[in-house]
Amino acid sequence: MGRTRTARTLGPACTVLAVLLSVLPAAAQEENGVKMGSGRLHPSLEVEGHYDSLALIAEQGSAGDLILHFRPGLKLDLPSPAFAVQLNGQADYNLYTGIINPSSRRLSYLGGDALLDVNINQDGPVGVRLGDRFQFSDRISAIGLGAGVRSAFNEAYGSIPIRPGGGALVFEPGYAFAFEAFFALLAQPAGVNPQSLNYISHRPSLLAKWHFLPKTAVVLDVRSDLRIYGRNQGNPGVNALYAQTGLSGLITPKLSLSLLAGYGNAFVDPTSGVANYESVIGQADLGWFVTESGKLKIGYLRTFQPVPQFGWYGNNRVYVGSSFQFAGRLTWALDGSLDFVDYATGRSDFLARIDTSFDFRVTGWLHLAVGYRFNLRIAGEAAGATDPGFDYNRHEGWGRLVLVY
Repeated sequence: MGRTRTARTLGPACTVLAVLLSVLPAAAQEENGVKMGSGRLHPSLEVEGHYDSLALIAEQGSAGDLILHFRPGLKLDLPSPAFAVQLNGQADYNLYTGIINPSSRRLSYLGGDALLDVNINQDGPVGVRLGDRFQFSDRISAIGLGAGVRSAFNEAYGSIPIRPGGGALVFEPGYAFAFEAFFALLAQPAGVNPQSLNYISHRPSLLAKWHFLPKTAVVLDVRSDLRIYGRNQGNPGVNALYAQTGLSGLITPKLSLSLLAGYGNAFVDPTSGVANYESVIGQADLGWFVTESGKLKIGYLRTFQPVPQFGWYGNNRVYVGSSFQFAGRLTWALDGSLDFVDYATGRSDFLARIDTSFDFRVTGWLHLAVGYRFNLRIAGEAAGATDPGFDYNRHEGWGRLVLVY
């Protein structure tokens, strides 16, 4: 019965894929995309088979399964010094096949992401930048919630780049408004109602750059995250401030350096009874261009973020990365990181990640890719020992076919 149901589900998708494979080679003989003014519209389709050892998370434990992703998308680039537009959107239907664990079928859902970015008068003394980004996914940024939660995130932003004297000096005041809503996949994680953690955020900012060399600048970055929660169920109010300055860019033709240091303060609501975060923050990132198509990087990040339930968490991250292209067609990437996370409540978590992938460009319109990702999470709280969403080893492997016109 399970195999028959899966075959019925995959049948129409395979038919559509076969039609696209037969039509696109002829269309791709011309320049890709549909001509629109100064730019082109690029429709695309990604089909991915994805094994996730943590596909199903329930009170009795976790289980793996095979997930199929179908991602139709559109990308529009309209380059212009006066009025440039970038539009990028992709739906993501997550089909939990139930081949390994039939219980996971009920987790299937439609996700996706979208980005709109408008850049007005980008070469003039005063410009305007407006945009919006949206994502609905089970890969959330709130570390304190663990796995097993989906979120809908949206951020609308705007800024005014001011370039006196030809652009070597840039001041860019900005503001963003964000909201995020959380949804449990099956059971409530660790007895917490995710919907009680929904929030809105006001994010004023000021970015200043002085390009004393063509590809190197002194940077001043001041931002704030004023976090407000929809339901006051023990979520401390946070008015986070980040202020950093330093150097960013190329220091030699082969070496890039980003060296920032500054001050961070959570400004936690004093009536919440939660300890405040006040400390040095910063980042050191060193990149080495080994070849024209190969790069290595290593870095260290010290920062903090507002987080539901706990108020804030401080993060010390060590990371490495590499990317190499061979024969102009095959790209290999390898990334890894270690995160040491401390919460306002005294809890400490450890996270480790390894991510590698191979992407082969068969033609201008067809890409094939495979990859593997490993995540380890060790939660320093008693609840984590009994909740698979907080303590886990997560193995993921995937293969992807990408069609772009």
